Amino acid sequence: MELVDCSGSEAHQETPNKISRRGLIGGAVTALFLLKTSALTGVRLLAGQTPLRTAPACPLTPLKLACATAFLATGNTVQLGNALEHGEFLDRDEMFLSIVSKREHWVPGTGAYEWMSRFTPAKGEDALETWKIGFSLVPTSLVSHSRNGYRFAVYNEQWVMVTDENAIGYRAPRQAVIPDLSKLVRAADFPGAVAAND
Repeated sequence: MELVDCSGSEAHQETPNKISRRGLIGGAVTALFLLKTSALTGVRLLAGQTPLRTAPACPLTPLKLACATAFLATGNTVQLGNALEHGEFLDRDEMFLSIVSKREHWVPGTGAYEWMSRFTPAKGEDALETWKIGFSLVPTSLVSHSRNGYRFAVYNEQWVMVTDENAIGYRAPRQAVIPDLSKLVRAADFPGAVAAND
């Protein structure tokens, strides 16, 4: 077998040259595109217009009442688990973190996934898109397995869903002013409340 010196062959020298030219041309095209985009964004800002990439999003589709009910039930489940294990209920932020820590368990296409995919704990009372959240820890409990209690509500323009440590959800028509949850003896005392399964 005879060894052939290929270092001088045209094919061997042409391949790196092609790659080099493509890289230079591709880089130049990318640089020109970015320069054009930056220039157009600057012109839009000077003209008082919103840059295209920060244009307002489409309006949100409101989450259904059933999704808010499922969110409330999930909160109750998290609270009950913590009370049985530690003897007390979580505050709102701890409950939110516990709920979101189970996010991978929800299957896309299900009702639970619909609300979970739009749940952002860091937004506080606005954590569930298109609904507001009210929450209050109370010093005494309605149940024997906890040192404290809670009142938890989700509401929109039409409905209020409210619960407490008894883990029964109640539904009421929305009032102009949501009562102070910390003053409710139990969720059933919310004005106009009926059990959600009625």
